[in-house]
Amino acid sequence: MGARKDLYDYIKLNGIKVYPRETLKKVAKIDDWARALRQLNQDGIIEYEYTKCSDSYLITAIKQYSTSSKRAGLSTKDRYRIRNRDGHRCQACGKGVNNDVKLHVDHKIPLDWGGSNLDENLWTLCNICNLGKKSFFKDDFNPEIMKAVYKETSGYKRLKILFELSPNKEFPPSIVQGIAGIRDWTRTLRDIRQKHNLKITWFKPTEEFPNGYYSNIE
Repeated sequence: MGARKDLYDYIKLNGIKVYPRETLKKVAKIDDWARALRQLNQDGIIEYEYTKCSDSYLITAIKQYSTSSKRAGLSTKDRYRIRNRDGHRCQACGKGVNNDVKLHVDHKIPLDWGGSNLDENLWTLCNICNLGKKSFFKDDFNPEIMKAVYKETSGYKRLKILFELSPNKEFPPSIVQGIAGIRDWTRTLRDIRQKHNLKITWFKPTEEFPNGYYSNIE
């Protein structure tokens, strides 16, 4: 579950009142928690007033939660920060600027599908992996399936539904990792395969899939 949803659930449970800064930071579990709170405010989900002297937030309104988020461009500073966090390397293939590739900051979950500009939804991809991901998302995904996938808040459940509803479909590692949104996605795939009797199989690289691919064989 992301910081944005964690903050909303906590505030929704505890209601309209004053929340100390340290409390919200602890709930969000990320350093960039204040940005997640600002996004809830920008999206009209949570309204608050910040009091500097007490370093606290007075929540004045709590509305219905939505995974959709208003578009807000990433600054040059934000893009550099994410590339630096990722070691200036593509998180899908591992290539960096020394490999003569251009690096992009990409949304794991597209904004149009409810993704956000929070750090947890951003990663560094090289131009080749980024173009391949965009093409795959545009041409090869069933919108109804993806709506079902992104209703889930955990990477485990997203991957389970993705492979259950997409038998015999090929998914490159960058796509699987992006949809999961978690670091240990390979172990998660193994757990899903064992617990739910899915034949999720890894296939070696081909000309079409130079980094290999996964498929639920039926």
